[in-house]
Amino acid sequence: MPRAGTRFRSMFRAPCYVWILLGGIITAIGWALAGIIFYITIVGIPLGRQAFKMAKLSLMPFGAEVRSID
Repeated sequence: MPRAGTRFRSMFRAPCYVWILLGGIITAIGWALAGIIFYITIVGIPLGRQAFKMAKLSLMPFGAEVRSID
């Protein structure tokens, strides 16, 4: 018997794949490049970390959560 919530999570797979093909990969590459540029300076390191989180989020936006580590 499948666990509760697995069916709900599987509904988000198809839109995520369509998103990746239609622009998600380009957005993720843009955020990753921004993260690399931010990491060049010491002041930009926190911004670079957030840019890499945005790159990860832009690959699978449907059903993803962003949580604070604080």
